Amino acid sequence: ISLVLLTGASCAERDESAFILPLGKEPGRSLAARVTFNGQTAWFMFDTGAGAHTLARWFVDAAGIPFADSLSGGVRALDATGQLIGVRVVGRQTGWLPNGRSLILESAIVADFPPDIRKSEVGGLLNPQLLASTNHAVVLDLRVPELRVEPFDDAVRRLGAHVLAGNQFQRCVDKETPVPNLVFSVLVSAGDENNGWLQFDTGARVTSIAASSQLVDSVELIPGGETMGIAGRSQTHSTAPDLTISFGDHRATVDAQIVQRTHGGCGSDGLLGRDALGKCALVLSRDSVAIACDS
Repeated sequence: ISLVLLTGASCAERDESAFILPLGKEPGRSLAARVTFNGQTAWFMFDTGAGAHTLARWFVDAAGIPFADSLSGGVRALDATGQLIGVRVVGRQTGWLPNGRSLILESAIVADFPPDIRKSEVGGLLNPQLLASTNHAVVLDLRVPELRVEPFDDAVRRLGAHVLAGNQFQRCVDKETPVPNLVFSVLVSAGDENNGWLQFDTGARVTSIAASSQLVDSVELIPGGETMGIAGRSQTHSTAPDLTISFGDHRATVDAQIVQRTHGGCGSDGLLGRDALGKCALVLSRDSVAIACDS
């Protein structure tokens, strides 16, 4: 699930000590954990494509969390299909994880989620890279799955991870919005000369690529199909079957969705989903990225 702010601030406060948090992997709750805010508990997905921590409107209402409308002015967002989403903002919130750790959000945006997400008791999206601190990175391991907080160098050594060079990834922060936000995109190649930028999106089941991207030049497409973003509006797509893409030192073959419109901005060629990242662990610090993938 990609959500891009259009309007940054310092990130949430964090416990500086390392910890490990097992995550769910059942359908509808991939990379999710139970989190309690204001006495209300729900599933929250750790989603690298969520530009900011995002709470579902149903959860905010159920938990009785007040809106901070003084912070909402000028905050807009786009979903993965490029559709504008109406959002509001809540102020500082303290959540509690199953391992007893607290999770303090300086602020978060609030959006209406589609009904199927509500049925899965998903209360929101937590941006894992915003949990990184000066001394600790966040490791989102899709293979286990689990989330760890530990020093960046320790994670790289433990995983044997490939550290991306500065020209292999983009770090994107919108400094105009009052809500903390951060996304990363990675340089992806398809063939010898076709390159593009795809945003890491662990909330997306399938990789999606803009039809205008060099990544799908001369690729034979199969028409048909629809995809839907968090705004609840559908978008038709074609499929690029068995598309082999490379990023970092990893190669993956995916049936990519080819869409006419993406969110634009960071990762302007599209979204790198769990079909490509499912055998990987992402090591995300405030300004560095490393990847460890199974062959």
